[in-house]
Amino acid sequence: MEIFQPGLNFSHLLREVVTFGGAFVPCAFHSEYLDFLLEEIESLEYGHYESGEEAAVYEKHRDFRARIYQTEAHIPRLRHLVEQLGWQVRLASVPQANNECFYPDDINVWRYSDTSSAIGKHRDYSHDKFLIIGITVTGYCTLEYYGEDKNNPKPKLWQAGPGSLMILRGPGFCENDSRPFHAVNPPVNGERISIVIRQDIRNIEGNSSGKDY
Repeated sequence: MEIFQPGLNFSHLLREVVTFGGAFVPCAFHSEYLDFLLEEIESLEYGHYESGEEAAVYEKHRDFRARIYQTEAHIPRLRHLVEQLGWQVRLASVPQANNECFYPDDINVWRYSDTSSAIGKHRDYSHDKFLIIGITVTGYCTLEYYGEDKNNPKPKLWQAGPGSLMILRGPGFCENDSRPFHAVNPPVNGERISIVIRQDIRNIEGNSSGKDY
């Protein structure tokens, strides 16, 4: 089964990440492959996550998380997706980047169910190295991309939909170690399901440090 749409160029995308901190493609995956993933996604057990009033960043969604090689959950399709994306990134030709070091091992499936389900302006964790990859499996929303300026008054607006791909810069990917700020708006017209893939250095070091926004 084909995974990626024809012409998807990871070298080009990763050069954008080096220069701008992030890249976005509205339709990177075949619809048949998304349906294939969705069958497995629907079988998973989800917890409910909602940040408290004291939290620095507002979050509300349903969440499944796994270290892909250290889980009892049956996720062969998701594991294969993670491995394929890691392989594509490592194969890319990207001057001034450490893309050949990207071996993702951590996956989240996030389900945004209603108009209160979103994530406020934030940057991803400092323990997630090299890249953060986000994929929309089903549903629609607007992603706000602020780049390095948290107070950027004119963020880029990316329209996420089935098969869209977002790649963000993490520590160690290139000389510029700044993590870009971004936000996830509520879904439009029903549930949105996204997959987030990371290389979590804590999985190797056993570090139990908390969130770092």
